[in-house]
Amino acid sequence: MNIFLKSAIILKMDSPEKKKIKIIDIKKPSIGGERIIEWQAEENLSESSKQIKTEIIKPKPEDKTEILKELVEKEIEIEKKREKPTESIFKKPTSGEIAHKIQKEKKGKFQFFLAFILVFIFLSGSVYAGVKILPRAEVKIVTKKANWDYGNSVRINPKIADIDVVNRQIPAAIFSEKKNMNISWQATGKKYIEKKASGKITIYNEYSSGPQRLDVNTRFEAPDGKIFRLKSKIIIPGAKIESGKIVASSIEGEIIADKPGEAYNISPVSKFIIPGLKGTDKYEKFYGRSQNPMTGGFVGETAYPTEDDIKKAKIFAENQIKNVVETFLLTQLTSENFKAVDGTAQTTIAKEVVNKETDETGNFSVYVEANSSIQAFKEITLLDLMTALANQAVGNGFKLKSYKIDYKPIEIEAKTNLVVLPVGFNGIFLMPLDQNDFLQKIVSKSDTELKSLIFSSPNIEKADISFWPFWVSRVPDDANRIKIIVE
Repeated sequence: MNIFLKSAIILKMDSPEKKKIKIIDIKKPSIGGERIIEWQAEENLSESSKQIKTEIIKPKPEDKTEILKELVEKEIEIEKKREKPTESIFKKPTSGEIAHKIQKEKKGKFQFFLAFILVFIFLSGSVYAGVKILPRAEVKIVTKKANWDYGNSVRINPKIADIDVVNRQIPAAIFSEKKNMNISWQATGKKYIEKKASGKITIYNEYSSGPQRLDVNTRFEAPDGKIFRLKSKIIIPGAKIESGKIVASSIEGEIIADKPGEAYNISPVSKFIIPGLKGTDKYEKFYGRSQNPMTGGFVGETAYPTEDDIKKAKIFAENQIKNVVETFLLTQLTSENFKAVDGTAQTTIAKEVVNKETDETGNFSVYVEANSSIQAFKEITLLDLMTALANQAVGNGFKLKSYKIDYKPIEIEAKTNLVVLPVGFNGIFLMPLDQNDFLQKIVSKSDTELKSLIFSSPNIEKADISFWPFWVSRVPDDANRIKIIVE
């Protein structure tokens, strides 16, 4: 064996293997240390096949031959270990190994197919979302507008049913109502009086099926002997016969005490007899009964209304009834969306009755009836007239958006007797836009087509268009993904 330090060394051995070992370096150790040798096995002379290894060996005499021998033996062992797996490559596999390998290949193919399907679904969903779900469009539109003022009068005419643009008239309605009331007023005068008690009774007929007449002043006697007289003539209807028995008939009448005084203010009576029928078979069959006490009997000084009391009571009653009836009319107008024309209310007193008799507290009463009427109009009809006049001034097609109205005091036109209402009006009018129609027109339009459509519309003054996401340049074909804002 030839040895060359730091150079290629060829080993010739009895075995057929031939190896090349190249000593890279031998580091001289310190005293008592180990020797480090860097070496490299060479399969061939190409530089790419070199692998540098570091081997640490025990210090030995400075005999490089022994060192190289040890390295050669190690390399031969490594080569044998490398060759053993190659022998198994040519081993005939068993049926179980074949089946396992086939199953493993199938599983791998299925996993690959499943991964491919999932990726395909994900990509398809992303494309669909990007095309169908995500795209949105918003169009903010400002329609054409015009300001218009009116400072003049309109006529309110109850004889027309619709607005009259030429004569500047609006229809009106006349509301009317009738109310009555009783008011009490304190009497300040004093007067000596004698008053008879009075009250109502029910008079019964248990005698026959024929009617019975009772004249004015017919006497009715209470159990204590007090006499009351019938105030007016009555006819008691005939009794009924049911199952062979007489069922009494009855009628109500008013009686007054035979004499004045509080002694005749008696409690309810279960049976008044009629003294005039005494001695006849009708005596027990005709009688009266009171459900309430007799009242009003009095003798002495009491409160009495003076002429001044009556005058004041009438004025108060008239004012009260006017407030009641006019307030009721205004309530009716509001509920039906009418606006009253201030100054057109008219209230007249239809009936007024003063009852001078005072009650226990010294008050007398005034009964009053009143009729009231007022003219009214629906403000929407006035706005219709203003819109029609505005279209004559600024152009057709405008609709009222917002307004202010200032009503002035009315006048009555002498020639026509119509109410003339001065009006101060300020309105903002917009050109209307049919949003549903516009929405249908812009579906699926490109941004260029959409701009062209907007610019060609006579109703639109300007518009702002925005798409989302950023890559979208066409209006979605789904109307639910389109938002239109009209300002």
